[in-house]
Amino acid sequence: MSREAEQALLGAILLKPEIFRRTKVVEDDFSDPRDQRIFKAMGELDADGRLPGDMALLAEALKDKQAIIYLNSLADQVGTTASWEHYDQLVREASVKRQLGNLARRIGQQVKNGAAPAEIIETSQEEIRRLNERLSGERKSLHQQIRDWLDGCSGKFNTQDIYRFFSLNDTTRKKAALMALGRLEKDGIIRRVVGGKAGWYAKVEEEDFALIDYENADDTPLDIILPFGLHRRMEWFAKGMGVIAGDQDAGKTALMFNLAHDNQGLFSEVVYIATEMGPPLLKRRLKKFCFANDYLYPDAIRGISFREPKTINYMDLIEPDAFNIIDYYELSGEQFKEVSGYFRQIYDRLNKGVCFIALQKKRGADLGRSAELALEKPLLYISLHRGGIGRIEKCKTEWTEDFRPYDIEYHYKIVGGGKLTWEKQTRAKR
Repeated sequence: MSREAEQALLGAILLKPEIFRRTKVVEDDFSDPRDQRIFKAMGELDADGRLPGDMALLAEALKDKQAIIYLNSLADQVGTTASWEHYDQLVREASVKRQLGNLARRIGQQVKNGAAPAEIIETSQEEIRRLNERLSGERKSLHQQIRDWLDGCSGKFNTQDIYRFFSLNDTTRKKAALMALGRLEKDGIIRRVVGGKAGWYAKVEEEDFALIDYENADDTPLDIILPFGLHRRMEWFAKGMGVIAGDQDAGKTALMFNLAHDNQGLFSEVVYIATEMGPPLLKRRLKKFCFANDYLYPDAIRGISFREPKTINYMDLIEPDAFNIIDYYELSGEQFKEVSGYFRQIYDRLNKGVCFIALQKKRGADLGRSAELALEKPLLYISLHRGGIGRIEKCKTEWTEDFRPYDIEYHYKIVGGGKLTWEKQTRAKR
């Protein structure tokens, strides 16, 4: 009867996917490995915010011809969803019986091995309590348990904290916890913490969002100097972000030096976060920059605060009301996938200020490392190509009617290691 109940329950979910979140069974309650695989695939779809009963998505997730044939046979048997709770109970009862049998065998083995009676009773009582909860259906799903745990949680936590607290030692239960965390993230209860090791989360607090008061917002454009004289063609606003992605030795730092110098006095502060230059090299580069532009060193750059990061969380170094520059944003390994999250944290930290970020670019590519992921947040994205060609890859701010950013390119030169000259030309067809 348990096999028929398992199939009937899965069939009910195929017919009415919302049953999945109401069922009290877990993957291990199914006796047939095929049913376990289907229920697991349903959970993965649900964690991704998709319908757990979608036949096409399930077939794609199973990726096994025999499993798909079996899935189709279940779909053909679907009758009604009215008795799904009865089937849910039958599946759990059969599962508890199997686990009681396993417990009895373990107790017998412990007795045979000479374990102390008190030890056997202590370990067995906890197992029996858990099985009783499974039988009554009183035990909350792991998803709900984790959500309840979050009520008393503050600050950051990681998956290992979850595993330890809920004593999740086997692979199946750990996967269930990851699915639960995925669903909580989709529901906006938690968020991933980017910029550090994988597996870290934080609870989303009420202060993490606010209504946008657009009616009282000051939409006066900022007084700012942009690359290639673009401030004459477009408007820029507070919290605006720009990306300069360039080939190696394409002049990214020279362009950033010019931006920092030209915007002194226009913001409360100019902050230059230098990630690849120690004090001697920075001094040498700044001297060349000033000499090339006939500026007096160091007076011409006294309004710039040069900072060497001691953390990989560059977003923590951003001054909310300043003109910020990150030269350059180093990315490696899995960090490429997280770049949109890093940029989001920079954006959230800004208030009246702005930030320009330099990225390395593979020679010949249009976009820098992390490609389209780094395009999401910036208002302006410029690519610099060796040989002195600059192109606008994204421009989401307001521009003058006679300006066509994607139809032009800038042919530029870096003279003496710091003086930037350019001329505008029609962009070559590709």
